[in-house]
Amino acid sequence: MRASSHGAGYRKNLTELHAGSRGIEKIDSNSMSRFPNLEVLWLNDNKLSKLQGLEHNFRLKHLYPHDNSITTRMNESCCLREL
Repeated sequence: MRASSHGAGYRKNLTELHAGSRGIEKIDSNSMSRFPNLEVLWLNDNKLSKLQGLEHNFRLKHLYPHDNSITTRMNESCCLREL
């Protein structure tokens, strides 16, 4: 998942992101770091096989990764261990 350089202020303040049904195969850590205040993330109905790239999104409270092909969760040192 990649974010464009437009709307940097908007992305910084964004708390909820709906990225469902977009054919996403991989979450990019650099792109996701542009959403530092993200609390809710919808990743449903994509093509993800690994749940990774969310290391910078430590404010996540709700994550919806259903209807993907996830077999691997990101490394144990990440915030999602607690989610």
